[in-house]
Amino acid sequence: AVAVVAFGQHMADLNNQLTDTATVSTLAVDQIAGIKLAAEGSGVAFASVEKGLRALPKVMGDAAKGTGTAAAAFRDMEIDVRDASTGGLRDASEVLPEIFAGLNALPDQASKWAAAMDIFGAKAGGALVQSGAIENLDAFVGLASEFGISTGPKATKAAADFQRQMATLKAVTEGTLSRVLDQFGGAGGLNDVLEVATGAV
Repeated sequence: AVAVVAFGQHMADLNNQLTDTATVSTLAVDQIAGIKLAAEGSGVAFASVEKGLRALPKVMGDAAKGTGTAAAAFRDMEIDVRDASTGGLRDASEVLPEIFAGLNALPDQASKWAAAMDIFGAKAGGALVQSGAIENLDAFVGLASEFGISTGPKATKAAADFQRQMATLKAVTEGTLSRVLDQFGGAGGLNDVLEVATGAV
């Protein structure tokens, strides 16, 4: 039973990680799942790229104002981070494939590494290049969708329900222990019992 609960918690944590990153980054969950698969399959911890993905909307916002290290990279790759019709920032989920296509079109690996680090940060940019996600995002998204953790609305709701049930179980357990402690006269009473028990040894 303990193993089942631990496995359930692990799966809920994975789903929540993907969903939380998608919410902050405005990337699609399946894009993040694909990048996670690519990173971990190449020996790179997902945490190495997660911060860069989460920061992408801010990086795009800075670039739209002509500031930040990524502004020149977006300009050189002819990527417009603003919606042509509304003038607002585009979702990162729309821009990411263009970023990866632009990086792939650069003339050499050194240029790709430099631009990726300008956009995603030194650590995340390098990790993304190393992972192979930039060249093969669609393939990794497909693999993650077919064989990876379920990331749809049903799975997200199940993960949230699991977390609530675990929180309820924790509250019930703590309440039960508190009532048992009260039977011994509170923490002080339990300490007296323990002193007697240890003194008798």
